[in-house]
Amino acid sequence: MVIAFAYHEHDIRAAFEQPGCMVGSDATALAPDGPLAGTSFHGAYTWAGWFFRHFVRETGTLSPQEAVRRLTTLPASRLGLADRGLVRIGAPADLAIFDPAQFAERGTTFAPNQTAIGMRHVLVNGVVTLKDGVLTGNRGGQVLRRDTR
Repeated sequence: MVIAFAYHEHDIRAAFEQPGCMVGSDATALAPDGPLAGTSFHGAYTWAGWFFRHFVRETGTLSPQEAVRRLTTLPASRLGLADRGLVRIGAPADLAIFDPAQFAERGTTFAPNQTAIGMRHVLVNGVVTLKDGVLTGNRGGQVLRRDTR
């Protein structure tokens, strides 16, 4: 694994000021089956807490609505996942319910395996995976494949 601090604040801000800039993470995510079954690595997901805290609350670069769009609808549409990133009838129930005044990262570079502060409930494909800020042990995730023919 590589940990790199290669960007300055002004570089990051210049990118995120562009409305087409979507966010994503290249952090490690572990498979729920095979030799890594039962293992979790929340560091792959808590960066969203940092993103929201920094760009919404601290710098005011993005509105809460725009930050959520860049975490949900924008990446889903760019990746061609028509049934993701929106809340609508017939779509999978992928929902994150959080307190925008508290939502922030708890993990650090050397202790990343921690859930985010202020995240209250998470549903993945309709399965409650976080309830009242506590992991339930239920997993609703699946590999999403896009037909590239």
